[in-house]
Amino acid sequence: MSNRKEVLGKLWAHFNFSLNSLVDRIVLQKTIYVLSYLNYPNLGDYKKDFAMYIHGPYSPLLAHDAYDLSENLKIKSGFSETEEEKVSLFEESVKFAAEGNNKLEHFMACELVADIIFLYSNEKVRDENKLFEILKEKKTYFNDSAKVFAVANFLKEKKII
Repeated sequence: MSNRKEVLGKLWAHFNFSLNSLVDRIVLQKTIYVLSYLNYPNLGDYKKDFAMYIHGPYSPLLAHDAYDLSENLKIKSGFSETEEEKVSLFEESVKFAAEGNNKLEHFMACELVADIIFLYSNEKVRDENKLFEILKEKKTYFNDSAKVFAVANFLKEKKII
């Protein structure tokens, strides 16, 4: 059975993360948050550690492991069928969030998906208008209610939330 650092290494290789970039560190945090929410194998320690910060869900444990991994980079690649399904679902969700009339940069789309899931699952926000108001207050660039509603509905249709 893999431990969380081995799993993180596989995901690191797949998404080609770099700790030299703030954007990559943000995307790493959001990616692992969403995958842990989807019950991706061996990410449970991270799931319990996430809290809402400036750029959405953040795990100090994940940050520590990522820096440790980057210093001792021995990555094995390859996913099981279950892992591949969850990674594909995450990628599909981010792609949906990035596209449309009001296009978002990749890291903003990751942040929007992770924030909606976090607010839905941890804060129990179910009303879309309330969801939008919280996001708009915390993130001034999430000012398109139609985008927030569409992404929330997409996540509901995919049975993510």
